[in-house]
Amino acid sequence: DDIPDSLYSIRKLKYLWLQDTVYCEEVQEGGYECSIDSDFGFTGTISTKIGNLDKLQQLLINNNPISGIIPTEIGLCENLALLHIHKTNIVGSAPIELCLLREKSLNSENDVGVFYADCRPNNKTQAPFFACDCCSDCCDHTTKVCIADD
Repeated sequence: DDIPDSLYSIRKLKYLWLQDTVYCEEVQEGGYECSIDSDFGFTGTISTKIGNLDKLQQLLINNNPISGIIPTEIGLCENLALLHIHKTNIVGSAPIELCLLREKSLNSENDVGVFYADCRPNNKTQAPFFACDCCSDCCDHTTKVCIADD
């Protein structure tokens, strides 16, 4: 399912945690086998309406097949201190508006902000899946390994 458009109208929303969606399959004897897999979960893109969430402090959408780019309107979320977009299908690069948030709450030097993205060389040999000059922690999209860059 896509990220519900109605979420972007919750003006007082501070925490949006959609990460690690669990996928379950029914197995014999009526039981279920479940796992976290980034091929299942929320799809679609992050709407430009993300800028409506000016109280947002945490956005965790990792481990979902969300795609597209990060809209520049995310820069309006000036209280954002925790951003996890790794293990998704988000491409492109971090917009300058997002990087400017590193001077605010998304600043890890104050032990507050953390920004994870798939910005390590993909499979150690290919270009990064997501270009980022301001991530605090970079992950390899293929191997799923994350390393702090700060």
